[in-house]
Amino acid sequence: LIYNLAASATNPPQVGQYTAAYVHDAHPYGGYAYLAQIFNGNVRILDTSNFPTLTTASTTTTPGQFTHNAWVNKAATLMVTADENQGGCLTVYDITIKTAPVQLSTWCSPSGATVHNVFIKGKVCHMSSYTAGYYAVDISVPATPRLIASYDTNALTGSGYDGCWGCYPLQDSGAIYLADMQTGFFIVQPTCGVPVDYGTGTAGTGGKTPTIDYGGGFAQVGRTTFKLECSDMAPNAPLALFVGTASANSATFGITLNVNLAAPFVQVVGSANAQGRLDVNVPIPNQLSLGGGTLYTQVVTADINGPQGLAASRGFRFTICP
Repeated sequence: LIYNLAASATNPPQVGQYTAAYVHDAHPYGGYAYLAQIFNGNVRILDTSNFPTLTTASTTTTPGQFTHNAWVNKAATLMVTADENQGGCLTVYDITIKTAPVQLSTWCSPSGATVHNVFIKGKVCHMSSYTAGYYAVDISVPATPRLIASYDTNALTGSGYDGCWGCYPLQDSGAIYLADMQTGFFIVQPTCGVPVDYGTGTAGTGGKTPTIDYGGGFAQVGRTTFKLECSDMAPNAPLALFVGTASANSATFGITLNVNLAAPFVQVVGSANAQGRLDVNVPIPNQLSLGGGTLYTQVVTADINGPQGLAASRGFRFTICP
């Protein structure tokens, strides 16, 4: 069902309806709706860009043929699904071409538990998994998902439908909210590998605020492929990427500085490409002493449309896993 919340927040009128199949879960985003048609065993990508006309872009059968939910990343280039058949798994798809999704990988609970709800935040897939509790899985290399963290909310085992069936990872704080049917409500936060945005960013050209994310696998000792991905900057703009050991909240030159430059830090100077992006390789040496270390990063870029000619990302904090 589709309602117009702009017309009334307390009594929104219904303005559309999809009835071609039973929909167990729907994720509307960017002109498409991603429908988990659990009893049909598939995920349907519905084109809503010409609303009220609704057209099917594609329909894809998921491996367990019991599609519980679907979620996409910010760029709408990746989609993840969960199958709720017993022992059902996470599946990752390339949806760059909405009419032709390509399955890239699957990831299953190491204990054989059933994956229930899956969400993407940045490069991390968060999920509830019944008897196994909660998982955070790195999908920065979509063909090879990697387990970052887990938290078991109960003593149950097996592939049954008891335990943790709810996971909400979209809080700005980085806290993860979990609902376990037998043991109650949990608030947890991964101790490493899952980054957190913090502080205040400053928008520039096109009203965009520069962003930082990671790539090449989550931050871990010995991960030589780890990199920081800076994007949403003015095309070809000069920039400085700060990587430091402490955070800050300091107003200067029209931006908020989120890295403490009085503490040890490294500055990388470069320029965005024509798409307003720059990737910086940050190989993590294979030194056990680095495990547990936390780094704070921010990109500041020249931008004639920003206050005092600058734009800046929020802070991007990550802790290195052993």
